[in-house]
Amino acid sequence: MTYVAEKQPAKVTITVTRKDGCNYAIDFVARETIQFSLDFSKLSSVGIVEQDLGMGAAPKHGTTLPGARMACNNDAHGLCEVFQKTGTWPYRLEDKDPGRLPGIVTYFRTNFCKGQPS
Repeated sequence: MTYVAEKQPAKVTITVTRKDGCNYAIDFVARETIQFSLDFSKLSSVGIVEQDLGMGAAPKHGTTLPGARMACNNDAHGLCEVFQKTGTWPYRLEDKDPGRLPGIVTYFRTNFCKGQPS
């Protein structure tokens, strides 16, 4: 799956490649390319949080993914370090109704990633 968000002068391309039901490789391309993988086998919830990560232009809201694990191939902006310390992806996974997020985790667990006990 490839997602492109473009609002001049910025363009972000995110390519997600499924390794298996719980593991995904991601190429996040903005000014630079950041390559990482996410393991959702112990994902317990998803939430939107306000944040101040000290990353300058980081968005005001981030996404928490408790139980998810991230491994980076390269990390030019410290995203892996932030994720590993806080469990927060510094960008918001857009959803017009954040109340739907718990259902998304249930759907993902039922249909893609049965997961592992915590």
